[in-house]
Amino acid sequence: MALLDWPMTLIGYPAHRRCGVPVVGVSHMTTHQALRFAEAIGLFTGWILADGPAPQVEGIQPETPTWVALAEFFVERRVAYTEGMVSGSLVFASAVPADGRPPADRSLATWAAGQGKPWVEVIDNELAYWGGLSDARVEALLRWFVASRPLDRDWRETTLEPRTAGELRASLFATGLTRNLALTRVGRKPSVDLWGGVHHRCMLDHDSLPPPSAVGTGWRLALRGTTWQARPLEGISPLDDERARITPPVER
Repeated sequence: MALLDWPMTLIGYPAHRRCGVPVVGVSHMTTHQALRFAEAIGLFTGWILADGPAPQVEGIQPETPTWVALAEFFVERRVAYTEGMVSGSLVFASAVPADGRPPADRSLATWAAGQGKPWVEVIDNELAYWGGLSDARVEALLRWFVASRPLDRDWRETTLEPRTAGELRASLFATGLTRNLALTRVGRKPSVDLWGGVHHRCMLDHDSLPPPSAVGTGWRLALRGTTWQARPLEGISPLDDERARITPPVER
């Protein structure tokens, strides 16, 4: 069965580009996926601030920070499992009780950055901006990105070869990374193609980043056991600059 010709994008923003700390943006990451990922990387408790008509969480008073323990949040099924764009936004700022209540004179993300704590903002159940992640947690986000649809593997059971991790982190902040689901091989020997650059219609902020054709750098990540290993891809990117669709069709 042919895989969907559809892109996902990951972009790194240096400190002071979006806020005082480095930020990583992910396209097509739902609220449910973002909060599950937060819990998986050890952000167990914190403050949630929801806004808009459908922020994908229940029992949260809009525009007021609410203390949550994510494990209880999921047990109580207070996070909607919904895919696709849904109007509303949510910010989750990692914290412990000793950090106190966020003040009203600044955004929740700004408060978290000032406390040296990670945070995530999910917009319209579609875009996730992660702030204040350590290198290890950025690498975890890369593994989530690679192992998601159509592979749907448990990213927590995989690792990135150190050289590969370093190259991808550098490109993440230099050019952004794009993958098209059609350039994925499923089965016993899975592989995923990544290309540097960001297509013009990407919904993440990307004004200063080049499109795939201007970067010309790609990797084929193959899963060997539980480790992703990469080899460089040569030649012109098969992704078009407008939508990161496949042009011409690629045979794998």
